[in-house]
Amino acid sequence: MAKTIIKGTIVSGLGEGRKYVRLYSSQFKRKIGIIPYPGTLNLRIEKPLREVIVKHKCIVVDPPSPEYSPVLVYCAKLEGISVYLVRPLVTRHDERIAEIISDKYLRRELGLKDGDQVVLEISDCYDHDGCSGNL
Repeated sequence: MAKTIIKGTIVSGLGEGRKYVRLYSSQFKRKIGIIPYPGTLNLRIEKPLREVIVKHKCIVVDPPSPEYSPVLVYCAKLEGISVYLVRPLVTRHDERIAEIISDKYLRRELGLKDGDQVVLEISDCYDHDGCSGNL
């Protein structure tokens, strides 16, 4: 199984993660088995996200309704905790922002604040309608 280790810096997001995580929560539960904490943890990474995930298998999470887009989900570990890197097909984020979801409030769980450095280990996810990372 392919693994990619990246370093990132914790940064504040756009303030929209909570809305979208809640909107997609039933789809996340069905596809990855968790109801995520309402919000994303954002990491600024050195390379564009598409270059980091291109070799990894992911799970496609369908949108809750036709006006939204699918989300690609990648299995990962953040400082040893199982998490998911999410890549919405439509986003306002810079290509060097990685959005992380978990069933835990990661800032509190790991004692994180903006500017902290973390290590993210991305691995392949498998699902019957999975994707390759280059979508």
